[in-house]
Amino acid sequence: MSSPSAFSFLSSSSGPPASLANGPTAVPDRFSAGRLLLTRSRWLNQSLLPLLFIGAVLLVPVIPFFTDPWIRVLFLVGLYVVLGLGLNVVVGFAGLLDLGYVAFFATGAYLMATLTSPGSPIGLSANFWLVLPLAVVLGALVGLLLGLPVLPLRGDYLAIVTLGFGEIIRLLITNVEGVTNGSQGLSAIASPDLGFREVDE
Repeated sequence: MSSPSAFSFLSSSSGPPASLANGPTAVPDRFSAGRLLLTRSRWLNQSLLPLLFIGAVLLVPVIPFFTDPWIRVLFLVGLYVVLGLGLNVVVGFAGLLDLGYVAFFATGAYLMATLTSPGSPIGLSANFWLVLPLAVVLGALVGLLLGLPVLPLRGDYLAIVTLGFGEIIRLLITNVEGVTNGSQGLSAIASPDLGFREVDE
């Protein structure tokens, strides 16, 4: 009697095992659930954004009646919302893990502080609205100068380079005392005048 061939299962007409028979149908079900969840999240975002915009517009007329602490809270909320939106563009949409993003924020912030604060070693005390465009341009230029060399990097390599850049900016701010006042920082930074009220720092 001849022994069965090791490849005799290939000629078997019994079909694939039961465990594999349902495999192709199980995977699409998972993908369908993922697509459904993504569709719902997009619908939720599209529904919430107009409501948030309308709420912000309705909030503007009553801002003059807010007390100073509430004005400060709203100002800080807006500040960090802008920071979060920028980070969402880099990490969320572009998929780039930038751990030094706050360094660009810091360069613009310290330019504003050094040019508008009377306690700054420069002692310029410039107007807030005049310095604001300069701070935006400086932050964009610093981001461009760092972004061009590290553009080919991805993943951990990009994270390490941007983390190192953020640390370099921190050390510069701390040690260049003749410009940034070192670890003591700067106070009495110019506040934006909204016409009906000046936002205290």
